Amino acid sequence: MSTVIKKSALVDESVWLALSLDLDQRGEEAYRFLTAATGKVDLYVTAACLQDVWNDLCHVLRHVVVKEGGVIDDRIEALIASIAWDSVAFVRDVAMVVAAGPVEAERAEALRDLQADYREALLVATAEACKANCIVTFEDSLQDCLPIRCLTPLDAVRAFGL
Repeated sequence: MSTVIKKSALVDESVWLALSLDLDQRGEEAYRFLTAATGKVDLYVTAACLQDVWNDLCHVLRHVVVKEGGVIDDRIEALIASIAWDSVAFVRDVAMVVAAGPVEAERAEALRDLQADYREALLVATAEACKANCIVTFEDSLQDCLPIRCLTPLDAVRAFGL
């Protein structure tokens, strides 16, 4: 009897933001991975990541408006919030939202010698809990010394044979 290993990945904030903000080639790479993986790979996102995506998008969009000489009035603020909400809705449509609880928090503490950043250790612990094969990320700090494989979106396309 053969065992089928499910293809699954926890996708971190850097990938969702690259997709939303089209940051250089990263936006294209994020798009290629998510297009290829949707429906073929079980994709996960942390609930905290959704909050971070919303906050970061609002921050970046406000910065762009001000940099271009605009004024943040109620109308612009509503537009920025609408864009951020639409981005979060898209992420929820593509990936299953998973939460970190006390078990993951305890596991993150156990990872402190491998990963000094608590937030990243919690991400790893959550990926382990949802039995993700890897974390898909652009964050270099997640690439080293972790008990779960971390891949760029392009490397994930190759690893999953997409």
